[in-house]
Amino acid sequence: QLDSSTGSSAYDALNRYSQHSSRRTFYQHTQLYILGRSAAEQGIYPFLDSIARNPINRPNVLMVVSEKKARDILSIQDGMESIQAMGMAAEIKLSAEYSQYPVVTYLEFAQRLLSETTAPLAPMVGIIEQAGPEGDSVKKTRINGTAVFKGDKMIGQLNEDESRGLLWAINKIKKGFLVIPGANLEIVTAKSKIIPELQDEKIKITIAIDEESNLLEYDGHREISSDLLQDLEKGQAREIERQVMAAVEKSQALNADVFGFGDTVHRKYKKEWPVLKARWEDIYPYIEVVVKVKTHVNEIGEINKALMRD
Repeated sequence: QLDSSTGSSAYDALNRYSQHSSRRTFYQHTQLYILGRSAAEQGIYPFLDSIARNPINRPNVLMVVSEKKARDILSIQDGMESIQAMGMAAEIKLSAEYSQYPVVTYLEFAQRLLSETTAPLAPMVGIIEQAGPEGDSVKKTRINGTAVFKGDKMIGQLNEDESRGLLWAINKIKKGFLVIPGANLEIVTAKSKIIPELQDEKIKITIAIDEESNLLEYDGHREISSDLLQDLEKGQAREIERQVMAAVEKSQALNADVFGFGDTVHRKYKKEWPVLKARWEDIYPYIEVVVKVKTHVNEIGEINKALMRD
C-alpha cells in the first residue's frame, strides 16, 4: 500500500505524514530516493540538504530519477518483490552489475556535487506497457537512461549506449555482454584509465581500455582460427569505442563533465588548474578525446568448428 503526504519541504512533508500515520517512520530501511523529473529539473538542493543534516539517513541509499512522478513509479507492482522500492533497488543493482546503467548512492551523488567540475548522475526509471498473460495491458517499470545534472538541476540524459560508454570510460564495467556483428561475447574483465595531457594550453584526454571476453555465440560459418579471433577482437574494440564516443559527444553537447575529466586534469596539473577551472565551461565542449581499446578473446566454448558450412 502506498501512502503519501505533502509539505513545504521534505521534512515538513514527513512531519505531516507522522500526524496521520499509524506507524513510526524507520529510515534505516530506506532503499532509494526517487525524484520526479520535474522536481529534478527545478533543483533538488533543499532535498539533498535535508538528507545530509539528519544523522539517521544512510549514505548508501540509491538515487533515482523517474520519468514521471515518483508516486506513479512506486504505485506499480512489478517484479518478484512485494515492496516496489526493494524490487527497484534490486533491479538497479543488477543493471549495474551487468554494466548497463550506473548505480549511484547518495554519497556518490554528493561527492560529484561537491566537485568543482564533475557532473552528478542518477539512473532513470520509466513506465512501459506490455501485454499480460490474458491479453490485457500490464504496466512495468524499466531503467531507461542516466540523468545528467549541472549542480543540483537535471539538464539531460544519456541513453543505453551512452550510459554503457560512460561506464567503460570511468572503470565501472564489471561484467555483461557485448554484441557485435555475427557474435555475442561475455565480458570477463575490463579496466580503463583516463589520461589527461596539456599541450599549448589545449587539453587532450586519452581513455585507455583493456578488455577480455569469452565467445558465447557465433553465427558465421568460419572455423575459429586465430584470424577469426583477431576479427572478433577488432569488432569488440570498434563497438566499445563507438559507445564511449557516443557518451563523450552527448556530454560535450550538454557541457556536463560526466567523466570527471576536470578532476584528472586537476590532479596532474595542479599549478595550471586555477586558470583552467575558471574557463572549464568554455573548455570542456571542445576537449579532444581519443579512445584506445585493447581486447582479447579468452575462451571460445566447446567447439572450434562451425556446425554448418557455406
